[in-house]
Amino acid sequence: MPCAFDTNQIYELIIYACDRTGNPVCFSFNISFPDCDADCGESGNRSTENRTGLANNNIDVKIYPNPTNQNLNIEILNSKVAQYTVQIIDQLGRVAINKVFDTNTNIDTQSLKAGIHFVKITKQSGEMIQIEKLIILR
Repeated sequence: MPCAFDTNQIYELIIYACDRTGNPVCFSFNISFPDCDADCGESGNRSTENRTGLANNNIDVKIYPNPTNQNLNIEILNSKVAQYTVQIIDQLGRVAINKVFDTNTNIDTQSLKAGIHFVKITKQSGEMIQIEKLIILR
């Protein structure tokens, strides 16, 4: 079965929403799709390896508790890299917390507003290891 998307095309995804005060906001994303036909075998199963754009190299990351209302723990397992950077990013793309750490850290989330945030973990080289949704409760 061939892909339903033209792999040479860049698609634009536009999301319209309103903020808490009713002001309209717009998010726009450019999306391109990999050549999934090249990834299909005889059985038609698609390979999902390396589709995330994340360079985790078998590094296990534990982020807990999620949701949280106070502290967030991050543990990096199976790693040969000495330092990482964690960023907590709000829904508008603003970096609310930026912290360099070794393989374990605890982050106080009291300064964050309730709602959805994103946890982005990168190596010292800038390679992204993981990005995960974080829910802050109050």
